[in-house]
Formats: sequence, structure tokens, C-alpha cells
Amino acid sequence: MKIENKVALVTGGADGIGKAVSQRLLEKGAKFVAILDINEDLGKETVNKFSEKFGSSKVRFIHCNVADDKKLKECFQEAFDVFGTLDIVVNNAGVATANHRRAIEINLIAVINGCFYAEELMTKQKREEKGVIVNTASMADDFSKDLRVAAICPGLVLTSTFVQSQDMMDDASLKALLDPIMEREVNMSVVVDGFILAIEDESLHGAIITTTKEGVNVESNLVTSAQ
Repeated sequence: MKIENKVALVTGGADGIGKAVSQRLLEKGAKFVAILDINEDLGKETVNKFSEKFGSSKVRFIHCNVADDKKLKECFQEAFDVFGTLDIVVNNAGVATANHRRAIEINLIAVINGCFYAEELMTKQKREEKGVIVNTASMADDFSKDLRVAAICPGLVLTSTFVQSQDMMDDASLKALLDPIMEREVNMSVVVDGFILAIEDESLHGAIITTTKEGVNVESNLVTSAQ
């Protein structure tokens, strides 16, 4: 997708990665950027700086607590109503906290909700290009002397969950989904190989492991495990 003249929404956009992403979107010619953040003072400060550089009509701050499901949906709707469309959604808001419930609400549930709300709004539109949703992952919990963390990204496997999910789609959607990927079905034993690799290989920490028809692939390994 070309960013020029597109409308973007960025959660956690007042500071850090979200702020930097928002700025880059504006630099690349985004038509509008909606910045959602719980920090109202910082959000307004960021928008004021961007307004001076890019123009006040191109950026808008929306105060939002992403952990509040109802509020998050209202904020997405507000951005859609103001700009008339949504092309890019970046679910970036996140926290590093010892409060596990809060971490789950913000780092997981809010991201999932953001995806649903973005899809709901994006699919209302007739568009020449597909909308894009980008979610930010965190390595904050990966740095530990006592454990390793890895993510397995399996290809298409015909599990009972997949079979049940077909009941949620109409025939046209199911055909559009299945036709390009059925020939890429992954043998279950290959997927299991990926899990065993993650468990047995102590050099893998913060790793992303994909399992495809061709086999197991370590796409990245961001942290060197302490031996």
C-alpha cells in the first residue's frame, strides 16, 4: 500500500514507537493521522508539534483508554466519522507492568478488539487497496535469565478448530480463503517439529519459528540465551 493520501489510526501514538510511526506516516504523505492515547497532556503536545510541522488539518488527538472496550470502539468510530475512512490501523498501545491483569487487558485484549473494530469499519468501504492492520509485539517479557520465549507460527493445519471455523464463513468467503492455501497444507508432524525445536534448542530466545510445507524455519532469533 502507498501511504500517500491514506488515513491512519495509531493507538499509543503520543510517545515512543507510536509517536515515531505517526510522524513517519505523515512524512510519507498520509492524508490524516488519528493519534489515540490515554495520556491527554502528552497527546495534545504531540499533536501540536505535528500540526506545526505538517498542518493542523492532518492530525487529530483522541483521548482513549484502550483497556475500556466501549471507549476504544467509540474512539475508532470517531476517527472514522471525522476522516470518512480508515486505511491503516496500528495497534501499538502497550504497557510493561507487573500487574498481569492490566497487561493482558492492554497488550492482548485491546489489540484483539482493535483488530475487530478496524475490520468492522474498513469493510464498510469500497476500496481499491486492502486496508492494513499492524500490531506491535513486545519483547519486554523475553529478557529473563531463567526462561526462554519463542513464538510458533504454523501454516495451514486441518485441526478441529479450523474445521469448526468454516461454519463461521459463507461459501464465497470460504472458497476465497481455501483455494490459494489448501495446496500449502502443513503436515501436523512438521508443526510439532517446530515446537520441539523451540523446546530443545537453547540458543533460541525471542525466536519466531514458522512451519510450512517446506519444513521448520527460524525467521528471527532476537535474544542470545545466557548459557
